[in-house]
Amino acid sequence: MWSSVELKVSRKIDDIISMSHTYVERLSSITLNGRDVAMPFSVPADPDTVFDIRLDVSLPGLAEGEVYLLLVDMSGIGTVYTDGMKNQAIDPGHRYVVLKERPHGICVKATPTSLFGSNMWRFAVNEVMITKTHWEKFSRALRLRGLTKYFAQNGDMASLSSVLDGLYSVHGTPNVMQLAATRLMGHLTYRSYEEVVDFYSSPVSQSAISDLEPGTYALAAIDAPLGAPAVKLNACIYFIGHCHIDAAWLWPYSETRRKVERSFLNVVKLYRDGYSFVYAQSSALYYRWLELMDSDLFTEIGRLVRSGLWLPVGGMWVESDTNLILGESLARQFLFGQRYFEQRLGRRARIGWLPDTFGFSAQLPQIMGKSGIGAFVTHKLRWNDTTKFPHNFFVWVGIDGSRIPAMLVNDTYNGSMDYGEIARAVSGVREREVPYAYLFGHGDGGGGPSVEMLELLRYVHEIAGGAHTIFSEEEMLCDVLQSSGSAEEVHGELYVENHRGTYTTNSRVKKMVSRLEDLLLAADFVASLQTIGGQRAGVDTLRDDWEALLTAQFHDVIPGSANYFAYSEAFADLGKSLDRVSKFIADQVSDFSGRRGLAGGYIVLNRSRYGISAVLDASSDLINLTGEALGGHMVINASPLSLTVLGSIQRAEDAGDQGPGFTIEQSGGEIRVATRQYEFSLHQDGSFSLSRGGNALIQRASTEVLEDLPAKFDAWNIDHDTISERHTLKRVDVRVWAERRGRILTLGSRTAYEDGSVVEQKFTLDARSEVIGVENSIRPAGREKLVKTFLRSGIGSSKLTCEVPFGVVERDFGNKGMDPRFEFPALRFVNWSDGSSGFSIVSREIHGYSFVGGELGISLAKFPLYPNPFSDADGVSNKFYILPDSDYREVYRKCNFVLYPPILCRTWGGGNADNSGEIMSVEGEGVEVESVKPAESGKGIVIRAYSLDSPAAVRITAPWIRDMSESNITEDDGPAIQGSEVHFKKFEIKTLFVPFQAGT
Repeated sequence: MWSSVELKVSRKIDDIISMSHTYVERLSSITLNGRDVAMPFSVPADPDTVFDIRLDVSLPGLAEGEVYLLLVDMSGIGTVYTDGMKNQAIDPGHRYVVLKERPHGICVKATPTSLFGSNMWRFAVNEVMITKTHWEKFSRALRLRGLTKYFAQNGDMASLSSVLDGLYSVHGTPNVMQLAATRLMGHLTYRSYEEVVDFYSSPVSQSAISDLEPGTYALAAIDAPLGAPAVKLNACIYFIGHCHIDAAWLWPYSETRRKVERSFLNVVKLYRDGYSFVYAQSSALYYRWLELMDSDLFTEIGRLVRSGLWLPVGGMWVESDTNLILGESLARQFLFGQRYFEQRLGRRARIGWLPDTFGFSAQLPQIMGKSGIGAFVTHKLRWNDTTKFPHNFFVWVGIDGSRIPAMLVNDTYNGSMDYGEIARAVSGVREREVPYAYLFGHGDGGGGPSVEMLELLRYVHEIAGGAHTIFSEEEMLCDVLQSSGSAEEVHGELYVENHRGTYTTNSRVKKMVSRLEDLLLAADFVASLQTIGGQRAGVDTLRDDWEALLTAQFHDVIPGSANYFAYSEAFADLGKSLDRVSKFIADQVSDFSGRRGLAGGYIVLNRSRYGISAVLDASSDLINLTGEALGGHMVINASPLSLTVLGSIQRAEDAGDQGPGFTIEQSGGEIRVATRQYEFSLHQDGSFSLSRGGNALIQRASTEVLEDLPAKFDAWNIDHDTISERHTLKRVDVRVWAERRGRILTLGSRTAYEDGSVVEQKFTLDARSEVIGVENSIRPAGREKLVKTFLRSGIGSSKLTCEVPFGVVERDFGNKGMDPRFEFPALRFVNWSDGSSGFSIVSREIHGYSFVGGELGISLAKFPLYPNPFSDADGVSNKFYILPDSDYREVYRKCNFVLYPPILCRTWGGGNADNSGEIMSVEGEGVEVESVKPAESGKGIVIRAYSLDSPAAVRITAPWIRDMSESNITEDDGPAIQGSEVHFKKFEIKTLFVPFQAGT
């Protein structure tokens, strides 16, 4: 509640701002797409309609100190052109354009969609005004309003009273049109003034009522109230202009392209107008878009980058998710981002920048360090819903021991430069002597800093003695590094206690992203084979597809939190890339096999460092590029890191038992199966259990459909009570069945629920394998549902080992009380073990898990209403595997076909060679090969590998490997490796470069 003094001060400042307008004209009509229309107007539209608005105005000349203001109130966003040149965008954060000279022509090109995706189906222009404004008076009024908010935030009523006393010396009062202009600017705070404008501005502007004389005052009249505060903020604050732009969210990529161009234009306009500030912008994708849309503006930004005022930050293609994508995808985010910045802007980013990503993988410190990043900036940890994150400045230590200084920015990454907001932000800073980053600028939907923010920045030293407003990146980084020596450490992942539903929402986008990841890495693999054989594979043709993948990994796309229109474009882009990359692989395998004289038939591409000897479901375990509809289960024997000729297809259903088989018992609706590997039971209610060697690994697993009503952020969140209290739908019909064909036994259940939802599960058992496949088909009858499989176990541990990009983390749920990580992400598997017994849940497409009340939950599907009520409307199909082995490391060997899906191709070669051989041999344990790719330089092959939770060494050999050196994620030159043995520290990521040796 504002005090009487605050209300009176705010009203007087309304007066002062309004009286800075010396001339106000409201336009009664405009020219829209070539025809005159009266104001206001509104028409139906679609999001891509461009409206051409021409303004015919005859302006009086400017007196000294005056500028013109063009004020536009419209439903969409537009770009203002003056004298045929782009000037600035008009959006909710930039309601007016400052013009220092009389324009000869004014045009606004606008589209209907507003900053946050609304109003896309209708376009309206409500009001247009032109003013002459005394800029210094307006600036001082902004400064005065900032100081009064600072006093109010600090409870300094004496200073507020002093300001009010000084303001009584301003004797003028504004007229109606002066107030109307101030309202259109967004600066009218006194409610009664709003009514004055509503009642009288229209008849006054139409000359039906004569307005009051315009109010005025002498500039010196407000000097007295502008005294600097006696107490300043005691903190080292770096003020950084910023524009957070979501690559897609409540709008699609096509709208974001417009947001990028308009937002970047806004920033450049401020520099053109002579303001001095430091601006930081992430995401190489946005620069690339701008380069294609407006090369002149891009060139101007390049000059600002070289001057040090505009900082490319992040070093990534986009501000991506870091939990749901492969380690190699994270590496490519930095590889593509940093190389673009270096090639097109002449420098790489040095500050990591993920203010809004929904959690941070424990390997990010190492990945950033090996990509040239020296400090990390985020904000999202302030969104924790349970535990307040205790630090604003800290050293983040990754699971390998890598260290990077990290900063949490202000309470919003869309700071307003409001002095009260700055005071509130700094009041929560514990570490006053260390650097603090305050970001200012309109964002999420773009916009960037405004002229008013820059005016406030001019005077921010009055409230913050340690303010840095102009500084070099080097200066800031040196300050950060120096301060990090005494900073507290935070180890492992940075879990954001919020947005837990994003690990599961929108299964379709997660499946498409993971499939494209696998295909692109396979394409790199076969391109490497071609390169080694002296054949250029044209891998550069895949750059657009890599960019499509990296773009879809943006932190509001792959998490499922964007709207329908965003996914319409994302799915189209991903679908095209899936087709192109599939064709590339098939063509290259055919070409390679023909030149190598391989026998015709079926060929398997296996990029795992372990061989595959398994029976795989042709429809779900293989990526089938043969063009043939293959069903059933295939017997696959493939060498490690190779193309292997199968010749003909051998189906497991036709092979007979060929060894120890199943013991099957059925009674009372229950099906019990015993193999030499395990004992499995499917119960009549659709639940199942699993034991091994007398140990009940899974005492009972039941799939439930839960009512899912997050208190807020529908698609983003899963609330704890959704899992702990479980308002489940009742089962109205359950059927179980079994079918045996050869060495394959399939069990199934079909459960219908009271609302009409249906969940089917199919369990595939191979008589000679310990891996059990579980296929899930979920058809919802409505929204606001969460489908989970809950597993109870007799395992004597509450610790889970979860895969993350390039490694694993251990999560301990043994603490009493509610663990805020009750729902958590895993990349491809979760292992639950007490050392002597245990099992892993493995999936390439399922990422959300829970651990509540001693039960492990697997999140199979989530159906929110907002922001996309149509996500997964046709249902969800996915698959997980159960590996009854206590050692998580065995997942990489026994379930390698899940982690690295084999690709089946068909060739018609006339040769007789049975096997192409391995691309290389990797001897030793504890190291995973993530990717093999042609080097960006075109001069060799790059191998990316990482170790698990202990130091390791492997020998990497091949006829084509003569020399090897250690590079980094951005593929810079590094030291030579002596011999073929490569040593890894715990969880170390290594990028190995092998110079090109043609023809070997």
